[in-house]
Amino acid sequence: MKHFGSKFEFERQRNDDLYLAYRNAISNCRHIYANDLYVRIVNSPSVRFWVSEERAAIVISKILKGDKLLDMRPLKREMFMAVFDAFCKLREQFPDRNISELAFFAVRQPAPKFYLTPGSAKVIICRIRKQWRNMRKRKY
Repeated sequence: MKHFGSKFEFERQRNDDLYLAYRNAISNCRHIYANDLYVRIVNSPSVRFWVSEERAAIVISKILKGDKLLDMRPLKREMFMAVFDAFCKLREQFPDRNISELAFFAVRQPAPKFYLTPGSAKVIICRIRKQWRNMRKRKY
């Protein structure tokens, strides 16, 4: 669980990746329906899993000990199970590596989707667009 005031260390990279997916989705739409657009964005592939290596290693350790991750939200649980699958594949290839090293490589693999709700993606993209507009205003 995140603590109040904590910052996501990959926020900038995740936002850039999400905004690129947004731009691609808009360019491929003939008619834009906001709800469908954000569903398409969050289900588009991402360049990596947007979780820190340390957190992934902790959750992978819990899964290896038998934890079912029932206290997590469904999308987060789905993401960690996908990270765990990537971890297991890497573990077969490199059995001599430890959990932290394999977690590092697992989260840096391309992710099948963003593991965000469409509402969260909308909030993030609106914030990005607002920052971009404010930056342009200051420039002129």
